[in-house]
Amino acid sequence: MIDVGLFQFACTCNVGASWFCRALQMAGLGVHFRQHVYGPFPDNTVSKLRVTMVRHPCSWLSLTYAMLHNNEAECNHLGPFASSPLGSLDEFVVHYLRHHGGAVGEVYGHYRAGCCQRTEDQPWALEELLRSLGVKRAFTDRVLTMNITGLREPAIGWDRSTWHRKVIEAERELCEQYEYW
Repeated sequence: MIDVGLFQFACTCNVGASWFCRALQMAGLGVHFRQHVYGPFPDNTVSKLRVTMVRHPCSWLSLTYAMLHNNEAECNHLGPFASSPLGSLDEFVVHYLRHHGGAVGEVYGHYRAGCCQRTEDQPWALEELLRSLGVKRAFTDRVLTMNITGLREPAIGWDRSTWHRKVIEAERELCEQYEYW
């Protein structure tokens, strides 16, 4: 968790933390590192706004598989995914569907916040948040010019026709809450 001054920010990996930290710097809110955002918010009550991010569960599963498969895990709040079999992406998803349906929502649940930003809504969602908190337009406009390529669909192969509907069903509560379809 990082304290930006105007708000606190924490999220799980593979939702755009690196981009978010660079955007905060571009907006004049200091230098922050993604490794620090992976720790959930402390339990104590804080009067500051808490902000987190989520990503479509299909994209998150693809990126998490690639991260674990390449032994590049940067956070330790992955629940059952930390010990999932890593043969192929299909095997990873089948295991998830059979044994851990709903677990993406549980991972995101470690980061409950008053403001949740969808990765897919960047950079506009962050620019709107910063402006609502009083950050000057000259700084928030910088966020809108940032490269968002890394925030889009993961490059790793995903057979949408096979798994998309099943993952949506397994993560129904998460998908309804954040309007993912």
